[in-house]
Amino acid sequence: YISDVTEEEERGGYITKLQAAQMVGAFVPPLVSGFLARTSLSLPFFILAGISLVPFILCIFLLEESLSVVQKQRAISEEASAIKVVLSSYGKLFGYLKTSIGPLLIIAFLVAFPTGFFETSLPLLIADLGLDEAQSGIIFSVGTFAVLIAQITFVERAMKKWGEFINIIIGMIAAAVFYVILPLSTGFWIILGVNAVLSLTTSQMRPANITLLTKHAPIEEQGLSQSFYNLYTSIGRIIGPILGGILFGSLGGLVTLGIAAAIFIF
Repeated sequence: YISDVTEEEERGGYITKLQAAQMVGAFVPPLVSGFLARTSLSLPFFILAGISLVPFILCIFLLEESLSVVQKQRAISEEASAIKVVLSSYGKLFGYLKTSIGPLLIIAFLVAFPTGFFETSLPLLIADLGLDEAQSGIIFSVGTFAVLIAQITFVERAMKKWGEFINIIIGMIAAAVFYVILPLSTGFWIILGVNAVLSLTTSQMRPANITLLTKHAPIEEQGLSQSFYNLYTSIGRIIGPILGGILFGSLGGLVTLGIAAAIFIF
């Protein structure tokens, strides 16, 4: 949507702001849910289910159509059925890898895949340290807050100064380093600090990759290209946690996150 309503030179800033807004929404729930879970494990789910209706209502009344009148008329004149659109999209699933955005889709997968290792390993490491639900909620919330601070303060400026690709590389290197350090944590404050610094130094990867993708994708396929970006990200986030959990159970956290770090580096 942002790609449709913004110019290329300002797109990175707006995407960063969107990511920051998402971080605001992601910051409070883990913190509050950790304390609510002490009363009932089901209580946070019911409360958040009710809150999720709010964006649905706001989208209906506040979000304007991004397509211009000319684009709408062109879409109507093509008279493509929904089935044809879906089949065409699936036909492009692997074909997109041969286009200019193919490397960015591979990067999306290679970022999401080892991140799945981390997302599985972190709560298991917290459990191994004997920390309770409230402390777990604080750790996740502080990590989210670190991402929020980074995206508000310096991510947009860093992308303008060094470019999107360099920021992706910096994030990958930072992830590899702190993935190795994280399993060595011996207490609440250490794992809290390591997770916060990890979140702070990797916060630019997703907005940088999305911005780069919007610059290389054809104007008429902005939405479709970002859908494929989300698809490849989702594949990585599905496979990553499954494999990460298996590795953690058999090899432990240090080896699991070491493998994740190696994926980022190589």
